[in-house]
Amino acid sequence: MSTKEKERLHKLQRSADKSVAGDTPTKLTYSDLLLLLREDVTLRELLREVVAKGAPENSAVTANDGPPVTAPVAIAPQHTPLPAAKMSTDPLRQQLGPELKLLAQVRSDAELTALWLPESDEAEERQLIRLVAQLAQWDQILQLWERLAERCKQEQRPVTAEERQILTAALEIHNLLWRSRAAQLQTVSAGGAFEYQQHQRGSTTGTTIRAEWLPGLLNAAGQLQKKPLVET
Repeated sequence: MSTKEKERLHKLQRSADKSVAGDTPTKLTYSDLLLLLREDVTLRELLREVVAKGAPENSAVTANDGPPVTAPVAIAPQHTPLPAAKMSTDPLRQQLGPELKLLAQVRSDAELTALWLPESDEAEERQLIRLVAQLAQWDQILQLWERLAERCKQEQRPVTAEERQILTAALEIHNLLWRSRAAQLQTVSAGGAFEYQQHQRGSTTGTTIRAEWLPGLLNAAGQLQKKPLVET
């Protein structure tokens, strides 16, 4: 690792350790992400923890395994699913199951594909890295929330199960930046009173919350950045 890379790595690690409310991490570039995945032990351990949630028991990563991102990935042409036999012998692909599922969900959503994956002919593994680099940034999480909220308002409906899954998975990727804190969804229950400072209306009138359309967002400092969108 060069001297410049060492200096950049230390800066990124110091940024992740900030704990003062309102502080934000240094903005990541694509090269920053590759550097962290290659050199930062904590990030690699967090990545293993996240992907292990959706991995079968027989594919768990051990302490002797190398960084997941450096292992070879078998990709079928035109992003078609790999045969079952191939999947069973590719532990890295099994461990990255949640992230690959998120990638597939984003690619099935034209608006989100245009936002994060403009190169349609890009290889799947390159798209996955690009998506992770994008979602590590808090402003992209906020932008995702705003686009989902706009859909709910226009169509007068709650967020769909798949849209909520995308938001949750994106938040998990963003939280890989943090060690002792994490951004979270802010949910509300039906039947409570509508409060302007805590909620946002999806419908135009009413004083009682009838349903939650989209959970709100708390940043890693615990600040409410997006109010829950509700039907009143």
